[in-house]
Amino acid sequence: MKKLDPALRSQIEEQLRNGETVASISRATGVHINTIYQIRNMMYPNEIPADAPMPRGLTSLKEAQKIATICEMLGYDHPDVLELLAKNALDIDEIKAFQEWSKNNLEYCTKSTLRARARDEAKLAKQERAHQKAIEKLNAQQKELTSKYEKENRDLRISAELLTKAIALLGKHD
Repeated sequence: MKKLDPALRSQIEEQLRNGETVASISRATGVHINTIYQIRNMMYPNEIPADAPMPRGLTSLKEAQKIATICEMLGYDHPDVLELLAKNALDIDEIKAFQEWSKNNLEYCTKSTLRARARDEAKLAKQERAHQKAIEKLNAQQKELTSKYEKENRDLRISAELLTKAIALLGKHD
C-alpha cells in the first residue's frame, strides 16, 4: 500500500471537519473510501478517559451517553427509565454522575457526536460567510443608493437655485 501524501491527508481532514461526506471526498481526491474512514476514525478517537465515572456494566462512552441522555430526557423517576436501569443492573447515581461528567467533558463525546458537531460548525461557518457576503452586498447597495440620492439631491438643489434665479430675472423684466 502506498503512503498517503501529508498535504492530501491534511486536505482530507479539513474536508471531514467541514462536514463533507466520506464518499464525496473519495470521489474528489481519488483516495479509497476505506482509507478516508480510517483517517476519520483516527481524528475522532473513542477512548474512555481515566477520570470518566463509567457506570458499572457499561463499556463504551456511546452506550453510557445514550442511557444517560434517555434518563435525563424522560426523567430519572420515569417508569421506562427505572425499567431500563433495572434491566441493565445500572445504578441511578452512577448514571447521574456520568451525565454530569459528560456535560463538562464534551471533547470525549462519541465519534458520531464529534462528527455531527464538526458538521454543524461547518454549516454555521458557511452560513456566517453567506451572511457576511449578504451584508457586504447590502452595504454596497446602500452606498450606491446614498450616492445616487446625494447626486439627485444636489441636482435638485441646483435646479431650485436656477429656478429661483430665473424667477427673479423674470420679475425684474416685467
